[in-house]
Amino acid sequence: MYIWLRAQAYNAFERLIDRVAAPTYSASKAAIHSYTVSLRTQLAGKVEVIELTPPGVQTDLTPGQATRPGYMPLDAFADAVAKQFVQQPTPSEILVDEVQLLRQAEREGRFDETLKTLTERAAKQREEGDRRS
Repeated sequence: MYIWLRAQAYNAFERLIDRVAAPTYSASKAAIHSYTVSLRTQLAGKVEVIELTPPGVQTDLTPGQATRPGYMPLDAFADAVAKQFVQQPTPSEILVDEVQLLRQAEREGRFDETLKTLTERAAKQREEGDRRS
């Protein structure tokens, strides 16, 4: 007799495209992804292992994040995730549309371009934040 369990791993989108200003953080997210894939394989038939990879989401976790341009509104994110969790079978990776651009970057041959764009955008946001301080 099997007891069906569902394990869910939360992982940030940085596992898909490196955050140049935070290489250790990005590496830790890639490691969580690798670990989740391994667990999913080892526990197949006993535990359903699902990885959730959110984009930047507007929350109150850090100052300014709730209104940060380009971040996904929390309600929209929750709705998109819920729609995927009810699918049968449940996808092994929950990826909302907002992370698909990053997820497919390497496969579509635009990893370097996407990395450059995100790095420049992050630098600009840091500069703007420094000016407000």
